[in-house]
Amino acid sequence: MKAPRTVFLLAVIATLAVASLAGASLVAMAERGTPEAQYLVGIAYRDGKGVERSPKEAMKMLRFASAQGHLEARYAMAVMLRDGAGVAPRESRAASLFAEAAKEGHAASQLALGEMLMTGRGTAQDDALAVQWLDRAAKQNVAAAQGLLGELAYGGRGMDKNPAQAYYLLSLAGDAVSPRGATTRDELGKKLNRKKKAEVHGMIRSFRAENPPMAPRASPLAAIPLLDAAPEPVAATPEIVPIMLSAEQEARLVEAEGLVAAESGAGAAAATRAVALTDAIRVVDPGNLRAEWVRGRAFLALGRDAEARVALQAILAREPGSADAHLLLGLAELRLGNSDAARRELTRVLQVDPARIEARRALARVHAMAGDPESTVTQARLALELDSNDLETRMLLVESLMALGRAHDALRMLRAIPEEERDAEVVADMGLIQLELGQRAEARRDLTRAEASRPGDPDTLAGLLVLDAAEGRTEESIRRIDAALLVRPGDAALHRVRALAAAAAGRDAEAAEHFQQALALDPSDGRSAMELAGLQARNGRPLEALGTYERALAASPSDADLHAARASLLLAQGDREAAIESYEAAIGSSATHAAARNELAYLLADDRKRLDRALELAEEARSLMPGSPEPAATLGKIYFERDDVQAAIRYLRQAEAGLDPRDPRLGEVRYLLGASYVADGDLRQGREALVRALESAPPSGAQVHPAWVAEAREALTRIGNSR
Repeated sequence: MKAPRTVFLLAVIATLAVASLAGASLVAMAERGTPEAQYLVGIAYRDGKGVERSPKEAMKMLRFASAQGHLEARYAMAVMLRDGAGVAPRESRAASLFAEAAKEGHAASQLALGEMLMTGRGTAQDDALAVQWLDRAAKQNVAAAQGLLGELAYGGRGMDKNPAQAYYLLSLAGDAVSPRGATTRDELGKKLNRKKKAEVHGMIRSFRAENPPMAPRASPLAAIPLLDAAPEPVAATPEIVPIMLSAEQEARLVEAEGLVAAESGAGAAAATRAVALTDAIRVVDPGNLRAEWVRGRAFLALGRDAEARVALQAILAREPGSADAHLLLGLAELRLGNSDAARRELTRVLQVDPARIEARRALARVHAMAGDPESTVTQARLALELDSNDLETRMLLVESLMALGRAHDALRMLRAIPEEERDAEVVADMGLIQLELGQRAEARRDLTRAEASRPGDPDTLAGLLVLDAAEGRTEESIRRIDAALLVRPGDAALHRVRALAAAAAGRDAEAAEHFQQALALDPSDGRSAMELAGLQARNGRPLEALGTYERALAASPSDADLHAARASLLLAQGDREAAIESYEAAIGSSATHAAARNELAYLLADDRKRLDRALELAEEARSLMPGSPEPAATLGKIYFERDDVQAAIRYLRQAEAGLDPRDPRLGEVRYLLGASYVADGDLRQGREALVRALESAPPSGAQVHPAWVAEAREALTRIGNSR
C-alpha cells in the first residue's frame, strides 16, 4: 500500500508547486533550475513549438534536466543523438544514455537500448543482452518491445527458438508489430491447433488485465505557459490614468518624438534633447506611454542600454504584444551582452511577424555572440532572403560558414556580391578564403588588390606573407610590413605579423622582439603570446614560455586557446595533472573548443578511472569536428581501454585511414588496432597492423621511444606465425 500513498503525496506536492508558481513561465522556471521545466522547454526548442526551433538550446536544457536525474530528458537527448535530429549523430553516446535510463526502469529507453543491441548500432551487437532489455520493456507492456522479442524468439536469436512463445509475444504486441513480425504471426497462427491458440489468447488476456497499457505521461507543469504570461491589454488602470497634457507639454512631446523618429536617425544631441523634454513631461504625467517610447529610443541612441531596458519593460507591462517594444528590448539586451534575454525578446518579435528583418539580423548576431554558427547561418540566410543587399549580415554569414569549415560556401556568398559593391574588406576576405582553399594565384590577386585599397591591414599582410614565404619571397613581405609600421608603429597586430615574417625568415630573436612589442601594446593579444611561448619552448626555454602564458592569462583569463596551449606545454614538461587542469580550464572557457576536448580525452584514456569522462569529451569533440580522424583515434583508444574491441576496431580503422602519415599519433593508433584485432581473435589482421605500427615508430637512434613500441614488439613475438 506504500506505492499509491507515495504517488498521492507526489501529486499533492506537484500541485502545490504549480500553485506557488502561478504566473511564472516554464522558461523562467527552467532558468531557476526546475528539471521538469527544463525538460519541457527543451522539448519546445526541439520541436519549435512556441519558440524558434533550436536543437542546440534543446540539448542544453535536456542536459541540465538529465543531470538532475530526469529520465524523460535523458531519453529525449539520446533520441536526438541517435537520429542526428538537428545535432551531429553520436550513436555510442546515445546508447550510453539509453543504458543509464534503462537501468532506472525507463521503459522507452529499455526498448531503444534493445533495438541498438540487436542491430549493433552505437554499440557491439549482442542478441542475448538485447533480449534482457526488451524483456524488461515488454513486461512494462511496451508493445513494440513485445513484437521485437517475439521476432527474436522465432529466430532463436539471444534465446532458444520457441515458436509458441514467439506467437504469444507477437500477438501480445498487436498493431505495434513490424510487417515481418505480422507475417510470422500469421504463419504461426495457421500452424498452431485451436486448443494451443486458445491457451495463448487466454495468457494475453491475463497479462493485459494485470498490466494495463502505460498511460501517456502527464506533466505536473502542463498548465504553465512556456513564455512569460502576457496580461490582457487595458485602456487604463487605476494606477495609471491618462493625463491631459497642456498645449505646451504636448508640443514638447511631439518635438521629442520627432527627434527620435526612426527615419531621422537620432544623433547624440537630438537624443539628449529628447530625454530632457520627456523628463519635464514625466514630472506632470509619470505614466505617459508616449514619453516612455521616446526615452527607450533615445537611451538606445545614446548607448544607455540599461536605462533603455527599464523604459521598454515599462512599455511592455502595458502593451505586452508590442513587437516594436520587444525588438528594441532585444537590441538593448544584445548590447548589454545578455544573449539569452535578447534571444527571448527577438523570438517573440518573429512569432508575431516572421518577416521582421531587424529581428532576423539581430537574432543572427545573438547566435554568433553565443558561439552557435549553425543557428547564425540559419538566421542570416533568412534575413538575406528578405534583403539580399544586407552586406553586414552577409559578412556575418561568411564568418559563420568559415567557423563550420564550409569555405567553398563562404566564397560563393562573397562572389555573389556585385563587383562594384565589393570593398577592400570583402576582397581581402575572398583572398584569405582562396588561400585556405589552395587557390594561390587567385588569393594573391585579391590580397594585392585589397592591400592597394587598404594599405597596412594586418590580416591582408598576413595572407600575403603566407604566399611570399611559400615562394621564397619573405623579404618582400618584411619590407611591406615595415612600411606599414612606419605609419602605425603602435599597432599590435602589425607587430605580430612582423614577428611572423621574421620567424619565417629564421630570425628568431627579431621575431621574439616584435612579439614582445605586440604584447606590450596589447597584453590580451593571445595569438602573440602563443607564438612567443612556442618560440621560447622550441629554443629550449620552457620556463620562459610558461611565464609568457601566465602573463597572457592574467590579462585574458577566459582565452580557451591560451589555456589549451599552456596545457600542451605542461604535458611536454611531464606535468600531467597540471596539463589536465589547464585543458579543463580551456573547456570551461569555450563550449566549442574541439581540440581541447579531444586532447584531454586522449590524455584521460590512460586512466581507467576516468574513462567515462574521456568518452564524454571525445564524443563532444567528434560532434564538433565531424569527419575528422583525431576524435576517431581518441574514441578507438578509449574503447580499447574499455575492452570493447569491436568498437575500438571501427574507430581505429577510421583514424588510420584519415590521419596524416606524418602524424605522431599514427603509430599508436596502428598498435591499438593490431592489439584489438588480436584480442578479437583475428591474428592475421592483428599482425599486419602491428607491423605497420612499428614502421611508424621513431627511428632506432631516437632517444625516447613510446611505451607502445615495446608492447607491439612483444605482441608480435607472442603471436608469432599463428593463424
